[in-house]
Amino acid sequence: RGSGYQFIHAADMLYCAENHIRMMKTGESGMTVFRLLAKGNRWMWVQANARLVYKNGRPDYIIATQRPLVDDEGAETLRKRKLKLPFNFATGEAVLYEASYSLIDVIDSMMMKEGSSAGKEGTFKKQEAVDS
Repeated sequence: RGSGYQFIHAADMLYCAENHIRMMKTGESGMTVFRLLAKGNRWMWVQANARLVYKNGRPDYIIATQRPLVDDEGAETLRKRKLKLPFNFATGEAVLYEASYSLIDVIDSMMMKEGSSAGKEGTFKKQEAVDS
């Protein structure tokens, strides 16, 4: 018995998870378009909407409706989704902040803010103990 995520295309998982979280918070997922693994190991675009059903004030189960889409509809939805997001679902690459700082600059800045060297020595000793 699985969660169902094993049937969702890797490039759509974060998008589906975001809508799943929305559903857990609000009771409805909103319209979600994603690729679902179909018979013959073929990816099929579907449009889904899900909602929580409550029993005694607590979530009891989920009802979802799905409608198959033609590839052109799915591709268009994916193109629109990519325009809204600062990262690529397929690769996980992201631009979180528009800044020209290098990683070294950020680490140097953090080290300077940490303060006393005694605290740093303690950190290094703990790491050495873990490494030993």
